[in-house]
Amino acid sequence: MNVIFSRKGFDSTYGGFPSIILPEEMDSKMISFPIPETNPDSTGKKPEDIKFLLNEKYLSLKEIFNQLGISEKINIPSNPARKGLSNTVFHFDPELQTIENMRSYAAFGQSDKASSHLLSHGLQTGDVFLFFGSFKKTFLENNKITYDSAMYEVHAIWGYMIVDNIIHVSDITEELKEYPDIKTHLHYQNKEYEKGDNIIICGNIFGTFNYANKYRLTKLGYSKTIWELPEFFRGADISYCNKVENPSRFKSAEIGQEFVVSNFDEQKMKNWLIDLGVKLNG
Repeated sequence: MNVIFSRKGFDSTYGGFPSIILPEEMDSKMISFPIPETNPDSTGKKPEDIKFLLNEKYLSLKEIFNQLGISEKINIPSNPARKGLSNTVFHFDPELQTIENMRSYAAFGQSDKASSHLLSHGLQTGDVFLFFGSFKKTFLENNKITYDSAMYEVHAIWGYMIVDNIIHVSDITEELKEYPDIKTHLHYQNKEYEKGDNIIICGNIFGTFNYANKYRLTKLGYSKTIWELPEFFRGADISYCNKVENPSRFKSAEIGQEFVVSNFDEQKMKNWLIDLGVKLNG
């Protein structure tokens, strides 16, 4: 079993703002903002069409941006002069957050160096992805979601997926019975722009988390790339990072999408994953 920390969502370059931890009255749900498509010809999802289920109601990504007051400030790296939501579509991937018309299974695409990194590290059925990103708490002010300026950005784990299948997009010639509508995935829709090994990783066991201290990676009082990991991580290797010599103050890599963990006590890792809420046995 591999465990993979997978960095997803807005960051200082793609989007320019942290994703959000909703107020306690909204169960401290974490919403990971999908990054804007940087290729102007790529297919993506419009912000008004990405609707998250919050308190039994759907709220669009566009409305969340409007409430936060960031709609005209979102950074789009391919064209820094263009900000905001005009003509911008988003790369909603991985697909595991609770949205309107969501799939019955989780689907996550990778290509180029990122997919090669995963495949070279032996990505296989049963591996566990832990999706993390930059987050900040919010509160309600005049019925609007507002960033809490008292909280610094932190890295936090917001969701997970257990790998069932690794599908090479080049092998998809017809709809797959086990994974209906796989051709609607953005890594298939934009296959002409995806370089190298373009893959879609599917899983029937997946979920997202409401924020609690156990999902926070960033050590309290430190910059967000300084993590506090469980003691059993000592001696483990994490790709793109150094060997974990000091789990209580581990320096994570600032660049890289997937950090593959190896050389760990598997039973202790499983116990930790179960404590997080990962359903290892379905």
